[in-house]
Amino acid sequence: MVVPAYNAGPYLERCLQSLLEQTLDRSRYDVIVVDDGSTDGTGERLDRAAREHPGLIRVEHIANSGWPGRPRNLGTDLSTREYVFYCDADDWLLPDALRIMLDRAITDNADIVLVRPVGNRRAVPQALYESGDYCTSWRETPGVFGTLTCQRAFRREFLREQDVRFAEGRVRLEDYLFMTKAYLRSERISIVGSQPCYVFERRDDGANLTSSTSATEDEYFDSVEKIIDIVLAETEPGPQQDVALDRVVRSEVIGPLSRPPLLRKPPEVQAEALAHGRRLLATKVPASAVARLDVLTRHRARLVERGDLAAITRQIESDEAVTLSAFITEVSWEDTRLQVGLALAMERGDEVVYLERDGDTLIRPRPSADDEPVDVTTTFARSGGRVHLRSRDHSEEWRVAVTVQAAAEDAAAGQPLQWSGTVSIDPLTAAGGKPLRPGVWDVLIAFGSCGYSRTARPRLPEGRDEVEPPTVVQAGRRMRPYWTQKATLALSMRVAAPAARPAPAKPRSEKTTVTTSSSRTMRR
Repeated sequence: MVVPAYNAGPYLERCLQSLLEQTLDRSRYDVIVVDDGSTDGTGERLDRAAREHPGLIRVEHIANSGWPGRPRNLGTDLSTREYVFYCDADDWLLPDALRIMLDRAITDNADIVLVRPVGNRRAVPQALYESGDYCTSWRETPGVFGTLTCQRAFRREFLREQDVRFAEGRVRLEDYLFMTKAYLRSERISIVGSQPCYVFERRDDGANLTSSTSATEDEYFDSVEKIIDIVLAETEPGPQQDVALDRVVRSEVIGPLSRPPLLRKPPEVQAEALAHGRRLLATKVPASAVARLDVLTRHRARLVERGDLAAITRQIESDEAVTLSAFITEVSWEDTRLQVGLALAMERGDEVVYLERDGDTLIRPRPSADDEPVDVTTTFARSGGRVHLRSRDHSEEWRVAVTVQAAAEDAAAGQPLQWSGTVSIDPLTAAGGKPLRPGVWDVLIAFGSCGYSRTARPRLPEGRDEVEPPTVVQAGRRMRPYWTQKATLALSMRVAAPAARPAPAKPRSEKTTVTTSSSRTMRR
């Protein structure tokens, strides 16, 4: 376990405690913490932990490098185990994490092991893990590029043989650079999706190892260009190269020029960022890689290629105003499945968003009449979402598909972005085929249509009676749906108390009295 640490504060305690509580035998792992010149007492905390756990925790102190690349490289150089896992000092692991990932690594002889993450008050990608545990490669599962943070296990000899190391010094996206090269040079990638293992923590102070300095547009796009160069150098031109470029083009070139944070920058910085994006699309990104993107991302790419900052601004402002409205219309049980009816709509203010109709074509709302029309007919047909079951203690999350039916078109207004939906939740199988563990689970929904991707807590409509669905006891679980104070849906899972054994019969000579109320209680 390699842990870079800089002014980790109280988060460090939970991280270290989670490493001490692992179910993997301690003879099979070490913890190497590299203190990157902390000034808040982190170094002293680490030294104390090393004294309390000699042979397990090793601490190295270095002068502040300001960035996590050097601490991670040093930790890797000091390691002696077959696999190296990079853990941030403000995150933590669930108790079985190391045992699960090491078993999987050895079974698959994997170069890289990706473990199912959970986000504590922050979103983390989940789609890659929904197929459970499996072994793959980036060619078979290009979705691995959707997760480029480095909290993974790596075969140490693979890192050495392939010369995969972190960039040191002031380098933005250093983990993306590292992971892109690692994926492209690996042969076997293990995915652990059956159980959550790693918890990404969102710090209340917003700090992390690199928060003491901010990146310029030059620094950011220089790293983006290096990621593109890695892909171009490691792959041959063609469909596979385009697939490998998808994430960086979509999220790191076009994404920053299509999202609200762009508008919070000074005008001269906006112009600088746009110039970088135009240059990369013109000189680095193959046209075929842009052509394979979805229709909305291609539209945004065209705005960037034209350098049309005014149109980009209008589009961002228009999209930002759209929210997801989600109401619960019905909750009932069918055996052990909780059936939830939903009413969903994309709204701007209190008004439902409509698509324009042009013959057989559906057009996305345009911020102004001068803006280019975008055909979203096919995209609208693929509208869909998933209900997220999120553990109240933030250590687990599972997703269930939602079936939706679009509302009828209004002849005058067009096609409303409005749906009725149903989701069937089986708490006994929702956790990767296993029961949800005991605790409280909040119900959320993530839904996407025509380039709008939103998350909401579905709730009862105002004025609807808050009649709670019944509690179901089955397979040793007590499953109780209930309404929260904000009229959103939650599910309480408890281990059912074992049925009481009947009392032994008393001799007939003794008299017994049973009250009516106690008889009713026994029957219930």
